[in-house]
Amino acid sequence: MTDENHRPVFVSRKTAAALLEISVDTFDSWVLQGFVPRATINRGQITLALADR
Repeated sequence: MTDENHRPVFVSRKTAAALLEISVDTFDSWVLQGFVPRATINRGQITLALADR
């Protein structure tokens, strides 16, 4: 989704879980399993760690 109302942004895990209508524990589990890519911070820039998948 990249329309005006749904631009991709980095949000807290609580917000991400709410947007996906799942629990924070489920979201954390998905990140640990690699189902949701982990965000990384490098020199102040936030990127997805897609290379780790």
